[in-house]
Amino acid sequence: MISRLERVQMIDARTLLKPGAHVIVFGRTGSGKTTILLWLAGEYYQIDETVVWRDSSSLESFSLLGIVPMKVHVPMGCTFKLEHPHLEHHSFDPKAFPALFESFDPDKLNVIVFDYFCFEDAVRLIFWSNFFHELWDWKSRSLKRIKRPLALIVDEFSFICPGEKASIVTGQRRLTNNIYKSMTSFRKWNIRLVASGHNPNDVHYGTRQQFSFKMYKKTSRQAVPSDWWMYAHLFPKLKVYEAIVFDEDDDFNKIKRTPFFVEPRKVVVPRTGEVKREQVVDEEDSPRKSAQRWRKRAVDAALLLMRHGILETFKAVSDFWKIDPSYAWKLLKSSGEEDEAPPEEGQDEAPSQEEEEGPPASRFSVPNKVDES
Repeated sequence: MISRLERVQMIDARTLLKPGAHVIVFGRTGSGKTTILLWLAGEYYQIDETVVWRDSSSLESFSLLGIVPMKVHVPMGCTFKLEHPHLEHHSFDPKAFPALFESFDPDKLNVIVFDYFCFEDAVRLIFWSNFFHELWDWKSRSLKRIKRPLALIVDEFSFICPGEKASIVTGQRRLTNNIYKSMTSFRKWNIRLVASGHNPNDVHYGTRQQFSFKMYKKTSRQAVPSDWWMYAHLFPKLKVYEAIVFDEDDDFNKIKRTPFFVEPRKVVVPRTGEVKREQVVDEEDSPRKSAQRWRKRAVDAALLLMRHGILETFKAVSDFWKIDPSYAWKLLKSSGEEDEAPPEEGQDEAPSQEEEEGPPASRFSVPNKVDES
């Protein structure tokens, strides 16, 4: 019988550079997650992949400034005060994603600093949800774009793609679903996703399974997958230059020495401006406009059914909408065609002038008690 210990293999870190392989790195703060991402970004750049880095407010991607030429993408109306001979600035419209994608330079490290100027979590989620959806659509519509490999690096991945228990901001589920659906076709469109997080359980389960390599830096026993409980004692003891990797076959591998391309450092850059909600959401797609649009469609559908005799009473309309009868009456009245609605059974006359302020009680209210007399 083969012992599971015999499945442990020593591998080279360059195995992570396999074409089309998605990589995610887990580990506690200070364990070396960002160091691995910086090294991978430099290696993908060397093998001619278009590298795009989603940076958070820490701006740790700028640790590569002076080593790799960079292009920073700043939202319109915001200013990023950092000058360097190897740094190019580009201003983009947060709603014009095709223009943003076309501006990615394959000869530079492209850094999107949207989060550096956005202070509302809900607005960030809207932007990144649209980003992943539009990226999938933009990449898949052109054979030329498909042939050009793209590496998308996302630090702090658990914020934009959390598990069910970690989802705390409205809209995160929509973003998570967009990422999951997009990742199932990323390899087909020549896109690789590289990410980092603190705990595997903080990342959406289905999305987590799409990664080719799951790398673990120093972490707690509780973060170890249940299938590898017998190795749980190794994870808290890992040195900063060591890592454990699960490959596509879910085999247990160990890297003796992870590469140190550059040490990450937090960068503070003077900035002006802030991204507002209206910059990422079209007016016609705002919650109020969307509610008005669906309300009008519901009224039109009910009036059509009433004209054809399918719905004959206000009670039938309220049951069809599953709303209060008085609210159904107000909606039909607001349409300007309430006179066309047939009266309730047993009512031969239209509502009197006094009744226009609200629906007649005999037609809409249901008595709470039955009169036994």
